[in-house]
Amino acid sequence: MIADRDPGFLDRYVASPRGSRKRAGIARTPAELFPANPGLAEEKSARKQFVPGWWIDVNLNTGSKLVFIQRMCEVAELGYGVEVKPVLETQR
Repeated sequence: MIADRDPGFLDRYVASPRGSRKRAGIARTPAELFPANPGLAEEKSARKQFVPGWWIDVNLNTGSKLVFIQRMCEVAELGYGVEVKPVLETQR
């Protein structure tokens, strides 16, 4: 996981400009994940705590997942499609 390799990654990710005003992708609280839809923050199937104190949006379509991965690569300074080659469930 990027956060294991780079301890400052999560803080940099949350501070970086995001592509969507409706969803954060990664946040410190479920409410911060879905600022435009507080009800979605209450749905346990829409979020997952992946390390203590950090939540991830798991209610994403394939296109949104790819945008999310690209943003993570930018923040981590990893080459999308070079160092990180996503393989989504539908591509198997």
